[in-house]
Amino acid sequence: GGDIKYQRDTVTVYLRAVSVKNGRIIKSVTTRKTIFSFSVDASIFKFIGFQALLEAEAGFTTNEPPQMAVLEAIEKAVHSLVVEGAIDGIWKFKDPKAGRKVIAEYLREKFPIMYARFDENGQILEISRNGKTRKFKSDKPRRR
Repeated sequence: GGDIKYQRDTVTVYLRAVSVKNGRIIKSVTTRKTIFSFSVDASIFKFIGFQALLEAEAGFTTNEPPQMAVLEAIEKAVHSLVVEGAIDGIWKFKDPKAGRKVIAEYLREKFPIMYARFDENGQILEISRNGKTRKFKSDKPRRR
């Protein structure tokens, strides 16, 4: 027999910047990181004779380390807090040109722009996301 197992866990980090002068929340962000685990097992259990039994098991598992997911979620939360604070004018980047580049990349990731083209039957021809286009093959027969 065989067995396949999937598991998905989510790490959520809620981070806020608080004023030390008055205790008010200046800015807050929430980030999530998904942890995937995957396991495949195979086994055999068979009588091959009157008192002879064949039994074997094999498998493999892949897990994303939870500590890495927590670290990535915290790093993403700090990055988001800094960028969103700069967008709201709470603080500024030392180098405005580099700051604009970081903010533009952050907004592209947070709010992706997608376009799709369809044929007359409703089949997807292509999808564009942030300037990158993926084309799909048409199932229509070609004329010769």
